[in-house]
Amino acid sequence: MPEAQSRFKHPIFNLKFSFLLFGVLIVRELKSDPFEDYPFLNKTKNHLQYSNPKALKDFHSAWKNSRTKKFHVVHTGDSHVQNDVYPDQIRKNLQEKLGDGGQGMIFAYSAAGSYSPITYRTEHSNHWIRSKSFLPNQPLPMGITGMSCRTDEKDSELEFIFNQPIKNEYNRLKIFSSTGPGGFDIELIVDNSPSIHLDSKALSEREYLEIIIPPPQKKIRLVTREKLRENEYFEFYGMSLEKDGDTGLVWHNCGVGSARFNSILREEKFVYQLKIISPKLVILDFGTNDYLVSNRISKNLPSQIRKIIRMIKKNLPHSSILLTSTQDMNYKKKPRRVGPEFSDRIQKIASEMNCGFYDWFSVSGGMNSVENWKRYELMQTDSIHLTPRGYRLKADLFSLAIQKSMSQMDQKKSGIQF
Repeated sequence: MPEAQSRFKHPIFNLKFSFLLFGVLIVRELKSDPFEDYPFLNKTKNHLQYSNPKALKDFHSAWKNSRTKKFHVVHTGDSHVQNDVYPDQIRKNLQEKLGDGGQGMIFAYSAAGSYSPITYRTEHSNHWIRSKSFLPNQPLPMGITGMSCRTDEKDSELEFIFNQPIKNEYNRLKIFSSTGPGGFDIELIVDNSPSIHLDSKALSEREYLEIIIPPPQKKIRLVTREKLRENEYFEFYGMSLEKDGDTGLVWHNCGVGSARFNSILREEKFVYQLKIISPKLVILDFGTNDYLVSNRISKNLPSQIRKIIRMIKKNLPHSSILLTSTQDMNYKKKPRRVGPEFSDRIQKIASEMNCGFYDWFSVSGGMNSVENWKRYELMQTDSIHLTPRGYRLKADLFSLAIQKSMSQMDQKKSGIQF
């Protein structure tokens, strides 16, 4: 059974280098046209595609009303997403325009034996069992973060340490966790503020608790105290840190390194937690691990993707869904030749199932563009992952594509269709 046992060990970071070396919260003005510096990019493809404008109707409506009504975006994906360089840059870009609704989902990556994102790090104490959605036959249920951890020990801690002080007043915390029928006595401590005792009954019955907290500057801690019965446990799925109020955008990073599309199908609490967050856009940003090693597309992949889309549409009928294609990449110095086929397959599924589509494969330069990205120091030497500079460029391009499409819908133009 997978385990994590530590006395505040630093988290594992399995990419080639730490993104922290490149700075944590890099604030810069979004260029009006990032294509100027990188001529290999395909500017004509940088937009959201759809077969029917209704595919993005709910997202567009939320976008227009963000100054009076808070809305959420759930960004699922793999290691390109988990590190948070890419999602965090999108978050900053769009919150500047739409208003800051909060940080979104955070998770105890240390206890799960994984690496933390650039915006915060996590530490833990005592013994924790863990699960990750990219692995089959996991011991614990999982939700939208794609990971979970569990302890049955008193005085076990999960600590979230923000790499820079939080300037905005994020004072609403939505906690997704569970205890046994009797419950643990759980304390939540924000910086040096007095501890807050969590409602164990609510966590046991609903696996969800929403509370107002002192706005954190540096640190949040969860601590298990007295057991109320024997054989009790505390199971943690993640929590969303937000502003108290009903305006702005919350962009949730729900990436899991090594994840494939079918990882979501292993997350048995995915739908329940997604319904609580009630996003107006769900982004399915997978693909790299679906064909990286094999260099082919599994015959089961299209049916898996359709199953996920149907599941989301059934339970969140007023949410939009956006699919993406992957980037040109190499594996062990050998080109992955199925990138164009994967992009075509995803576009077809998006069209059939009335979803939006962002053709990142074409925007980033298409086939044989790996060396261009490496030449400009936008891609790491593994020819798979981007550098922090590359991820921020990708985020800027995606942000521009979203803004362009929303503007076209504002003007009731036909937009860019399949």
